[in-house]
Amino acid sequence: MCVIFPFEKCPCGSGKRYIGCCFKQNHIYQKISLPQGAKTKYKKIVIDKTLYIEYLEKINGFFDFHIQRNYQICMKDYPNLLYYIDKLSELYIPYIDCHKGCDYCCHMAVAVSEFEADFIKQYINSNWTTEQKENFSSKIQDLKKTHEEIFESDYILTDSKNQNRVPCIFLEKKCCSIYSARPAICRTYLSFSPSEICKEVQFGSNGMRNVEGDTANDFRDKLYDFYFSHSKYTYGHYHLAFWFRNF
Repeated sequence: MCVIFPFEKCPCGSGKRYIGCCFKQNHIYQKISLPQGAKTKYKKIVIDKTLYIEYLEKINGFFDFHIQRNYQICMKDYPNLLYYIDKLSELYIPYIDCHKGCDYCCHMAVAVSEFEADFIKQYINSNWTTEQKENFSSKIQDLKKTHEEIFESDYILTDSKNQNRVPCIFLEKKCCSIYSARPAICRTYLSFSPSEICKEVQFGSNGMRNVEGDTANDFRDKLYDFYFSHSKYTYGHYHLAFWFRNF
């Protein structure tokens, strides 16, 4: 734990001094040092541990209640889980360079469970127009001609240099077309490096690495148990494109 002095910048990212912002909340904080010599905007980050624990308890409470529940009940309540996963990840926002229009991580291979894929399909059916669905179907057919491998069940396990070069099937004009329904990994993956470093990592050839973070570290096992306990036909994680190969 650490002490935040009254006239320091508030860790919440408001830009205000702590004394005039979150001081009266009397929260506890944790400082985390980033790797020395790494190209990051900050050398250390400060996390509101009080809120972190609160959100983590909500997340674990969801798992404990839903692990043996009916599939449709879990699907209906799933946005509540995503809400608290997002809230936990937002604690890191003041220290990352992730922003709308930065799509470099959207070229990484994303492992998704059957439950998540079903949730995305329901989102598409409820929110997309007929034209959007037809355009997406055409996009899938075009991708099969140029990158057939991304639709294979073992693609996520292959050691392919192109895994970080093929854009996500839901990437449109540098933005996510299913943002509110995006997979959990897209919500918990963070980069503390500037976006230009992320670009070099994804498309460069000099072996550069960015400083990554994963906000799911404290609940990943329960998250996987939840997903896999609600597998209907296919157990495990597969590349996102695999689930939409027949769209």
